[in-house]
Amino acid sequence: MKSKMITVLVLTTLFSLVSLNAQIADPGSIASYRVAQVGQVLEFKITGKTTGGSVWGTDIYTADSNLAMAAVHAGVLQSGQTGVVKVEILPGASSYAGSPRSGVTSSNWGSYGMGYRFVTGSTGGAYAFTSAAVLPSLAEYIGQSFLFFLEAGGTGSVWGSGPYTLDSSLSRVAVHSGVLANGKTGLVKVNILPGQNSYSGSTKNGIPSSSWGAFATSYTVEAASGSYTPLHLGATSANVLPGASAGATLAVLITGKSSGSVWGSGPYTADSNLGVAAVHSGLLTVGQTGVLKVKFVPGQSSYTGSKKGGVNTSNWGAFGLGFVLEK
Repeated sequence: MKSKMITVLVLTTLFSLVSLNAQIADPGSIASYRVAQVGQVLEFKITGKTTGGSVWGTDIYTADSNLAMAAVHAGVLQSGQTGVVKVEILPGASSYAGSPRSGVTSSNWGSYGMGYRFVTGSTGGAYAFTSAAVLPSLAEYIGQSFLFFLEAGGTGSVWGSGPYTLDSSLSRVAVHSGVLANGKTGLVKVNILPGQNSYSGSTKNGIPSSSWGAFATSYTVEAASGSYTPLHLGATSANVLPGASAGATLAVLITGKSSGSVWGSGPYTADSNLGVAAVHSGLLTVGQTGVLKVKFVPGQSSYTGSKKGGVNTSNWGAFGLGFVLEK
């Protein structure tokens, strides 16, 4: 019987050295990449095959599925073909459905703690948060919509029947609203709305919601599909973003700010304020929100401050990690 125990290896050093775009030799499976952040995209150089391992799932695979066989099953490589594949780390799902494809038969499996999918083609301009925990932090974005990639169901409380209070569990709202079936993983579109004076509870699709009075911010959900780029919510400084390491590139939702400490002129020290650095870089104005690419670079021996966009940055000596910003 197949063991579903993920071996946790000490790979922190590896991930601090390997960029999101570095090509990694075929590891067999990605189960050992437990330290990877959900939403991270890694590149592996592998040779497709149809035998010699096991695969569980279809399009979304368990993390211990054989990578070379899954690549053939997914249609990104042919058997015997060597190439570089992009693999996105996904949250675990409650079930994985098997199927026969391209000479590889994958199997069904139940709950598993981490999964992956192959990223093909261009992800275009669609950005999606890969953590539902971000939702309550989007209260300031009333009138805007965001994509989330998540597994529907789980635990948590829900208030309302559409719109829902902003602190309602998005994973359970996705089921309650009928956008995703319980246990299924996929994209949903979240619309941030003004608060309501009251919210009426109901039970739908096996998910109970409760009634509530006034709440400051609401949201609704819609079905969504297609490819996407993992998105992170801007933090006070770049070095607290998940996956921050030299060579990594992260798409981040940032609002331009005028106050906060920044050292350097691009690259900036990794502990510099992202919103202020965005204004200094000329990519955002104060109060403007946009998605920027945060590219982490090795630490510099010195950082030179300057005045740009009405923002003053400071000089600094050696710092172990830096970043530049791009659109």
